[in-house]
Amino acid sequence: MEHVDEVIKIAKIVDRLKRIRRTGWLKSKIQHSETVSEHLHHTILMTILLRKYIELDIDWEKVYIMAALHDMGEAYVGDIPHPLKTEEDRRREREYLQEILRLFGVENLVEEIEDRYSLEHYIYKFGELLATYSQGIIYLEKGYRDPYIFEIISNTLERMEKIAIETGITKLRDIVSSLKKYYNEVV
Repeated sequence: MEHVDEVIKIAKIVDRLKRIRRTGWLKSKIQHSETVSEHLHHTILMTILLRKYIELDIDWEKVYIMAALHDMGEAYVGDIPHPLKTEEDRRREREYLQEILRLFGVENLVEEIEDRYSLEHYIYKFGELLATYSQGIIYLEKGYRDPYIFEIISNTLERMEKIAIETGITKLRDIVSSLKKYYNEVV
């Protein structure tokens, strides 16, 4: 195989991500909490589901690629929660992400993943937040009740609502309304 070095390098990155637990869930005192790798997989599945719900004419391949790769830089910098991430942390993670995207031949997506707010960006981000929300609900239903779980879910719902408003996509607003209702029933 001609590109075995790249295959092995990517496999090693994925292996690291399988061992990095998501910090928010750790802070919530959840044993055996979700890893970054599991979160990426969950995000992809949620974006595929979104395609069914919102029926937009967008570049879905780009959405799936962004969903699959958006946190790959965390293999090198770890999972730093959004509110605690410094500009230096963001810069380092972005550099590593750029290098990883280059391996996949999609280095042009780094800006769209990190900064640029195309419709595809919004949809992948909504899918990521949907994955975080649903993982939080699973933890609540398993009996975990640390206050930080509630904070994560509330903040996630706020961010999803912001995306729904900014994009003007009614079906996203409907999804957020349903998620809020479900959350209120669980708590």
